[in-house]
Amino acid sequence: MKIELKKISKVAIISSLIMSMWLYFGYDVSVINAQRVSKDISSLSDKIASKIVSGFIRVDSDRDGLSDVEEDVYGTHPYMKDTDRDGYSDTMEIKFGYDPTGAGRPDLSIHIPKINISAPITYPVSRAESDIQDAMDNGVAYYPGTGFPGQEGNAYLTGHSSNYFWSRGKYNKIFRELRQLEIGDTFSIVQTQSTGKKINYNYRIYEKRITENSDKSLFFADREGSVVTLVTSWPIGATKQRLMVRGILIK
Repeated sequence: MKIELKKISKVAIISSLIMSMWLYFGYDVSVINAQRVSKDISSLSDKIASKIVSGFIRVDSDRDGLSDVEEDVYGTHPYMKDTDRDGYSDTMEIKFGYDPTGAGRPDLSIHIPKINISAPITYPVSRAESDIQDAMDNGVAYYPGTGFPGQEGNAYLTGHSSNYFWSRGKYNKIFRELRQLEIGDTFSIVQTQSTGKKINYNYRIYEKRITENSDKSLFFADREGSVVTLVTSWPIGATKQRLMVRGILIK
């Protein structure tokens, strides 16, 4: 009986703590669904009780949709909804690919260790083919209007596998070896804020295919989770087909 009372008291303390934080501090507190926890409360172990406290409480001090832990990751202020005071909340800027700590978009770069790729990700001024090509001459191009790396949705990135012989661009063959990637390989995208804060997003490849260039809907298709689609011309030196490699964010 003493053991059972002790464990009941522990759960009561945890519940009181969560309720107090909500009532007195206005924190956004969420606790994991406990439907699978045994109804016999006396069977709760010390380990389970400690996990409830340390792992399943989400604190959002400024109520902007980002937890205090996420604020630390992005370098935003945990007590300000709009860190850079530009009229847009930190949450909205991050979701749509803007820098919550400064003006404009953050710098992005892609890194694929298996094929020795490290290159900047560039932002075309529009979806016009000429603007996409200009962006590809300076790195790997992010296709405007698609999902943003690290966020929910499908981010479409494209780079050259070859280019005209008279073109002297540094990134003419940046995706030439994309064909060597296989299911299970990984790559990363690094986001650098204006403050110098860096966020690493790691992806694991789960899909690889060759498709007709005319079937562009495949490149832009919505996907659950945070997905990045890498696309280049195929075969090398031709433009009729596309080699597509798709990865999902590793949680």
